[in-house]
Amino acid sequence: MRAPCSSGSARAADDLPLFTAHNPAELPGRDLLAVLDKSAIDVAPVLNALRRYRGLDMAITSENLSRNLHMDGRRVRMVIAELIEAGELIGSSVSGDHLGYFMIETEPELEATRAVLRSRARKIFSRDAALRKSWERTHGNPLQPLLIQEADW
Repeated sequence: MRAPCSSGSARAADDLPLFTAHNPAELPGRDLLAVLDKSAIDVAPVLNALRRYRGLDMAITSENLSRNLHMDGRRVRMVIAELIEAGELIGSSVSGDHLGYFMIETEPELEATRAVLRSRARKIFSRDAALRKSWERTHGNPLQPLLIQEADW
């Protein structure tokens, strides 16, 4: 990994010195998080843990996953979102007998996860519509919806 440029100026990655210290204390005046990519540190443990929970029947709650990984719950959820964006088939269930995250194994599990996302999206668009309506009522000028396809939700 590369250390950040101490002068604050932008330099090409190839110009930056390699990070070779094994102990953050060897970097006087530097915060370890400024040197290491926090996201990369958290991704592997979360993905490795989730791979043990294959299918909806094996779902693990965010709280239990966070506790097992000794990580903040918000950070676990952020990493899971990053993993999904990167192509991992991670499902979530918010109702029924099996709550939590799991590795998607079947098409019905995928569709159930997508239904959760659609429900959340509808709620977000509904709040946006209420805000736009209130703004127009109090300020007189209409605003564009979040997405043009909003009616399809």
